[in-house]
Amino acid sequence: MTGHRVGGGAPALLWIALSCGCAARPAVDRIPDALCTPLPGGAAGEIVVAVTERILASRAPVPTNDAETLIFPHLYETLAEVGCGGVPEPALALSFASDAANRVWRIELRGDRLFSDGGRLNAERVSEGWRWQSRRRPDATPFRWIDPDSISVEGELSLRIALPSPCPHMPLLLCHPALSVLRPPLEPRGAPIGTGCARPLPDSWRPAELLLEPNAHSWNPPWSALRVLVRPNEDARELLAEGADLVVSRDREVIDDLRERGSHSVLSMPEDRTYAWLAGPRGGEPARGEWIDDSVRAEMAELVVRAPAVPAAESIGRPEGGEVCFAGVDPLAGIPEWAAERPRRGGRMAPHSGPGIAFNWRDATARELAERLAALASRHDPERSWAAIGLPPAEFRRSLKTGDAEAFIVALKSGGVGALSPIEPIEGRIAWAQEGTTLVGLVRCGAAAVAAPELRGLRLVHGGGLRLDRIGRGEGR
Repeated sequence: MTGHRVGGGAPALLWIALSCGCAARPAVDRIPDALCTPLPGGAAGEIVVAVTERILASRAPVPTNDAETLIFPHLYETLAEVGCGGVPEPALALSFASDAANRVWRIELRGDRLFSDGGRLNAERVSEGWRWQSRRRPDATPFRWIDPDSISVEGELSLRIALPSPCPHMPLLLCHPALSVLRPPLEPRGAPIGTGCARPLPDSWRPAELLLEPNAHSWNPPWSALRVLVRPNEDARELLAEGADLVVSRDREVIDDLRERGSHSVLSMPEDRTYAWLAGPRGGEPARGEWIDDSVRAEMAELVVRAPAVPAAESIGRPEGGEVCFAGVDPLAGIPEWAAERPRRGGRMAPHSGPGIAFNWRDATARELAERLAALASRHDPERSWAAIGLPPAEFRRSLKTGDAEAFIVALKSGGVGALSPIEPIEGRIAWAQEGTTLVGLVRCGAAAVAAPELRGLRLVHGGGLRLDRIGRGEGR
């Protein structure tokens, strides 16, 4: 299995805050014990969870939205996970250790875990799952950054990973959802088979509803079933009125309203998403975003976006003296050859006579930011009229690669599980010359979990995720 190497010219400000660096990495902030290891709820029948975005089996195990981020970790597990103290710990792995040079890693697997279909976990199946995922979604696997020399099976429960350069942070890569332990689905568009606490009932993965049952080969959660209602773009208050036990919302007005009512428990979650202004290759002086100052960021956070937000740092900074372990080169020193060589397919950007700020039209926060920043950019560029240009997700990714717009609004992960660097969503996806490229922080956004008052056992994990494996009604034993 191999990844993709990088090369080329260096960008100006496009740096990583949480790169896979070889300098000492501080632990992630500790999660309070009450949220990381809560007492489980009492035994419950069916728990109803409502989500406001689609959940596609074909995208598992790597989530692309809040709904998939909530559900997928209950179906698929990784070899390591970030513990309450912010440090990677063994999960499906029993242990992981490296040689003195941090170039050869050996992973010992637990021998007591089964897949949801009863198949036994072993090193060969882990390796096969990684190969399948790498062929299926090469741009999602963290192996594209480190390009292992080899991944080999050394025994029933032993894996060996040899790297081309030292990387002491391999356990963090093992937390990435693209390296979840899985078996390929039985049907081409079906969901992979995982080892998590839940599994989808046969033929239950429908556009409007997903029914999960406890994985009989895993531990037993308090609930007997999770019914997931898929209601794109619906108001969380309406979903709760329909009987949902739990909803995750990014609408500040809805969250504040429910908190004032006092009818539900509201758990504020850490900011897990950073929105930034990315200058395109043809934007000129105004596109570099030097006019985006602290007052603009404060306005964005307080008055423009509907999500709970705080101003972001101006730039994505890189720790002093940090080295990197991405095949011996800086991962942002250029662009992967495969990104530049891949042809652009599909539609074209909507015509506009002036400069444009492109955004993913499925992202409401990106839309709000783009529309306001287009107005502000026009003030600083009086000879031209800037416009916010919404694009379908696939076209937005293609636009990033080819640099069709003067600027882009990009949503970056704020660190934690599934985000080895804040720029992961765009790293390796821009295929235009990067000289002078800038990435300017705008706002950091979070969400809130709104739960029925009798629901207990909801726990928080790093990266802003929630786990439902202990939830039940009332106090547990």
